[in-house]
Amino acid sequence: MPLTHQLTAILFADIVGYTSLMQEDEEYAIKVREKFERTLKTEIGAHAGRIVQHSGDGALCIFNSAIEAVAAAISIQKLMQAEPTVPLRIGIHSGDIIIEEENVYGDGVNIASRIESFAVAGSVFVSEKIYDEIKNQKNISTVSLGKYQLKHVKTPVEIYAISNHGLIVPEKAVLEGKGKPVSGKRIPMAVLMVTAVGILIALALLFQQKLLFPTKNTTPQLTALAVLPFANLSASKEDEYFTDGMCDEILTQISKIGELNVMSRTSTLQYKGTTKSVRQIADELGADVILEGSVQKSNDKFRINVQLVDAKNDKHLWAESFDRPTTDVFAVQSEIASKIAIALDAALTETEKSLFDVVPTENIQAYDFYLRGNKSIVDFWRYMRSEDGYQAERMYEQAIKLDPEFTAPYQALVDAYVSVYWEKLVINSDDYRVKAKMWLDKLIALKIDDVYTHSALATYKFKGEGDYEGSLAELNIVDQKIGNGKYTYLLRADILRRMGRIDASIGYFKLQAALFPRQARGWAELAETYKLKRNFDSSLYYIDKAIEISPDVPYYYTLKSMYYAELKGDVDKAQAVLDNATVLVDAKYFENDYFYFETLRGKYDSLVAVMAECPDSLGRVWQYSFMPNSLASAMMCRLQGKEVMAKYYFQKAVDITSALLKKFPDDFRLHAALGVALAGIGEKEKAVAEGNLARTMMPVSRDAVLGVSSMEYMALIYTQLGEHDKAIDILEQMLKMPFGWTMSNTIPLYRMHYFWKPLKHNPRFQQLIGESI
Repeated sequence: MPLTHQLTAILFADIVGYTSLMQEDEEYAIKVREKFERTLKTEIGAHAGRIVQHSGDGALCIFNSAIEAVAAAISIQKLMQAEPTVPLRIGIHSGDIIIEEENVYGDGVNIASRIESFAVAGSVFVSEKIYDEIKNQKNISTVSLGKYQLKHVKTPVEIYAISNHGLIVPEKAVLEGKGKPVSGKRIPMAVLMVTAVGILIALALLFQQKLLFPTKNTTPQLTALAVLPFANLSASKEDEYFTDGMCDEILTQISKIGELNVMSRTSTLQYKGTTKSVRQIADELGADVILEGSVQKSNDKFRINVQLVDAKNDKHLWAESFDRPTTDVFAVQSEIASKIAIALDAALTETEKSLFDVVPTENIQAYDFYLRGNKSIVDFWRYMRSEDGYQAERMYEQAIKLDPEFTAPYQALVDAYVSVYWEKLVINSDDYRVKAKMWLDKLIALKIDDVYTHSALATYKFKGEGDYEGSLAELNIVDQKIGNGKYTYLLRADILRRMGRIDASIGYFKLQAALFPRQARGWAELAETYKLKRNFDSSLYYIDKAIEISPDVPYYYTLKSMYYAELKGDVDKAQAVLDNATVLVDAKYFENDYFYFETLRGKYDSLVAVMAECPDSLGRVWQYSFMPNSLASAMMCRLQGKEVMAKYYFQKAVDITSALLKKFPDDFRLHAALGVALAGIGEKEKAVAEGNLARTMMPVSRDAVLGVSSMEYMALIYTQLGEHDKAIDILEQMLKMPFGWTMSNTIPLYRMHYFWKPLKHNPRFQQLIGESI
């Protein structure tokens, strides 16, 4: 066959993490691949392209037009977002290729492949050659990611991300691929002088051209919008809830505009009361446009002032004041969103317009109570104060009393109660699941098919029932009603993580972080998920991102310290992280961490002494495990040779957990803890039975994270019984499992944790941990 030379646009696409997905869930992976194949065939053909090579999870396509190639890529990526979501990345370059039957060669192919290697799931990356051909297309937006020295390519290539609505534009810092970024080099003075003269001449010509041929002043194409917390100008500070509520609701309305990427409230909350300039805030957030505002409420009237600012030049794009009765609150919110769309030249679809017209309640007083409840629930999760939780409960219930068909407070109550149950913040957490189900049933009985109803169903099915597929199905409905899926990424990622689909979970967390780069939670969730994979470097990188954004959150420092202690075995470095953090955070938040580090050093006296002061305490109640003070003290006393005290504490642990199980017989954590306590007093058959029951109640197949916890307790039972080989069999299996919160299945923790000290002389255990004692 003769060789054919052709100048063409080359598109590479592949499914991120497909091999891992096949190992985790083959059936789902096949669905993903089949969807990719169908979509590729349809869209490539629709844009006059040709599929040259296809390998199931990847493809090489060619087009005669760069514009068609990019249009096809945009269309494909948007279709990939619906369930089953396909974590696809695409790279495009234009160049000369050689075609021989079904094979394609040439530098253009290599460069396209290298560009695609830098892309992330949900993104489309193109070379500067492609950019030159599409830059004048009004319906295609781009963002430069800088120049890269691609592997086996002599000349650096500038890479651009297509930034149309719905596509991911990641931060440069997270990009990894076949090559490296080009760092700036010192330019010789002679070159600078020549360049400066050239720039001056060009500016003079441009200025002359502007005078002779003035152009129409048009609004720049701006997509990333941040809504800063509104200022409360009311006479009473108690009206802060109304100001915050107005800000949140306006943000929600603007988020319905598909052509705008609206940053989440958690991304901007840190700027409440800030003195930073608009430009500085925009730089930190990566925003093109900032919306500022203030609210003043007086009895049944309110005034709201808003202004839209172009962050690049501090120019006002639009500003307006509204003096209205509180009965017009929803109309004002919709009006502001519509005027922002006009100011930014963002086209509204008919669906988006109809969403603006939705009025959640006709009862303004009910809405007022709902806003008060929102303020209280935010404070509850931030400060963990029970009084805030009770206040939120009262406010939401009052809102429902005034308007029984107002669905938002029902959803808020379901979410609050089932989340407390999910986190297992109290031992009687099932009471909260029952309350959540009660409010969900009342909401369903209304037969109102809206976002609030399906959001409540999604959250309850996941956190209350462990129905992962059912929850994902409800999230799909939410996405359809909102018009996009970006506001369900976090919950999707959390569900996938519990399903054991870790790589798919990471993909969604990365989508969240890319869309909302100043929201610390997205980065922290990435850090914790990489911890499951025992990837220290990635975990550390992402938790540092979270700390950079929210340096006053104690939990993030605890996470970072645990990576050093539990993944690296460097307890001194871990403690240094917390010591350094006390400049910004009160040291009291780290008391439990410091005690834990002492136990890893083999120093048990101080912790045993503290726990001896309250031997009946349940200790820290976790979603993942239950370890009353008496049980921890018993194991440590036994290690110290204090056998009489050890047996006393083991028996106390038996009594405590047995009493709790009469009230909460379905709690796997209690059965697991009872098994360990029984093992401590030599009740072998009962101990093993409790451990097996806990594993049956919470297998890895049900929850990829909690299932490991039940395995760990079983190993601990065998350790206390002296059946070390059975314990080590489980410990070996656990090293292949995710490393989750409060667990000990890493080599450093096998070496240091008091759970496993009784195994230290066992040759198999010594071999497992890589040392001879």
